[in-house]
Amino acid sequence: MKNILILIGGWHFPYEFYNQIANLTSDENFNVKKFVVSHRNVDDEIVFKEKQDFIKTNWVLDLDKILYSQKLTKKQLSAWNIEYKEYPNVIGDYFFIDQYFSDHDDIPDYLFFFHDDNFITNLNLVKDIVNNTVDTYYYLDSNNNVSNIRDDEWLHLGNCFYEKRFTPRGSFAVFKKELLKERNKFLKFDNVVLHRTNETTSPSPNEGHVLSNWDTVCRNFADYMIQNNLQNKSYRLSDVRRKSKYLLEARRGFLRELN
Repeated sequence: MKNILILIGGWHFPYEFYNQIANLTSDENFNVKKFVVSHRNVDDEIVFKEKQDFIKTNWVLDLDKILYSQKLTKKQLSAWNIEYKEYPNVIGDYFFIDQYFSDHDDIPDYLFFFHDDNFITNLNLVKDIVNNTVDTYYYLDSNNNVSNIRDDEWLHLGNCFYEKRFTPRGSFAVFKKELLKERNKFLKFDNVVLHRTNETTSPSPNEGHVLSNWDTVCRNFADYMIQNNLQNKSYRLSDVRRKSKYLLEARRGFLRELN
């Protein structure tokens, strides 16, 4: 039996994304737990209203309208057997993982981490990765070139590379148990200066890079991997920015900047 944790950083709460999570395919030898580390109350009126207001006054993709086609509720999450718990809204990205382990001792064989402003394009995402049936992976070779590889030797998996940058995006990641056991060495936040404690509204997608300091979280992880000669154990699903066969990554809740 393979223990799999699907961990979601809850903030934007697009109904369609959570519907996709609920309908991910599985195998009989998978023991899957789905859990939302939420940084605000999904039932608060502002959560759905701020997205509808933005859609009415800005250009967005049809996929964005699908994501936010209806309001998500705690009741619906429970009906989908997705556990939900609210934690302090301090830092984003891998900080959600740290918060989960603050009151959970279980270390899964695979941890799938998602920001909730993603669009899953292939519901076999978990099954293909765990069963190693992904067509090809990508990694940075010793010459810092993006190369194809087809094996199951990775410890960390991200969605995409962009301009040969090793530091992963925080939107999606898979960690194997071997790496999770060392999480206290790479889940570092002392140098992250942007805290959003008690904030309950989203910065506008038009506001530029007001959350860019949170990129430090993933840079800390990348530093750990490089310093421990594990750079070649961090794979990606794609060499195209924010897109793969399995997942489209949004920015600030919307997919409109995909190119």
